[in-house]
Formats: sequence, structure tokens, C-alpha cells
Amino acid sequence: MPNQYHPSFVKGLVSMAMSRDDEKKEISSSLLSALYADVISPVHIEDGFNLLLRSADVLDAVDILPLFLGRAVVDSILPSAFITSAKEADELEMSSQN
Repeated sequence: MPNQYHPSFVKGLVSMAMSRDDEKKEISSSLLSALYADVISPVHIEDGFNLLLRSADVLDAVDILPLFLGRAVVDSILPSAFITSAKEADELEMSSQN
């Protein structure tokens, strides 16, 4: 798979896993951890989660997406600063809409 598709792969994998059972969610998280750095770069992992956070279909997954983000931080495939920067970006976007 060409590198430019890696963020879309991350987004798609997590998005599909969110509607599956806990075992499939765990397998998806493990797959991301296994692909991290050797196959998918840290930047592409972050870009994939950014795509997911900004997609309209995430609105229904408010309870599930934070679990994936937390797991990604625990597995060291996302830096903890990612969550802070995503929150700040969201707050900035919300304030610019008002």
C-alpha cells in the first residue's frame, strides 16, 4: 500500500472497529501497534486519527473513540500531546464558528 493511503487506512480500520464487538476492537488496536513505525509512520498514525476526529461519522462514536485514543497513547503509537492538541484544535474551531 502506498504511503499516502496509510492515514486513510488508520481511519478506516478504527472507524470499522468502533461498530464491532470488543474482540474486534482489541484486534484492531493490536494491528495498529504491530504496524507502527515499521509499516505505518508515526506521522501517518496521527494523520489517520486526525482524519477520524474530523469526520462526520464520528459523531455517533463519542463514547468509543476516546477508548481507541487512550489505547493508542498507552501503546505508545500516539503521543499524549496528541490528545491535548486535538482538543485545542477542536476548541479553536468551535470558537471560530461562534
